[in-house]
Amino acid sequence: MSVEEFREEFSKLFNEKSEEFFNRIYGLRKGGKKREEEDFMTVMEVADFFKVSRVTLCSWVKMDKIISIKKGNQRFFSRDYVERYKQANFSYNERLSSNPIKNV
Repeated sequence: MSVEEFREEFSKLFNEKSEEFFNRIYGLRKGGKKREEEDFMTVMEVADFFKVSRVTLCSWVKMDKIISIKKGNQRFFSRDYVERYKQANFSYNERLSSNPIKNV
């Protein structure tokens, strides 16, 4: 087997296995809707959800303030996680701002 033949076979096998893996993780569900469309949100959807800019959301990701999944060059966020994150963090911040603590 030549190097080129090996590369072709390896590439074919890799593509098959990676497609199988991504179909299992992000595969189609009943009704033809992709799993990421139901369970995952894009960067812009999450930024709109939190009412922050895309840049702010990306800085949260870099600072590990929020967890995301990267597939290729796209980033996704679990819808359940984002909703729980907002409820836990933003309700806490709202309570702090509504009851200011004065320095004595």
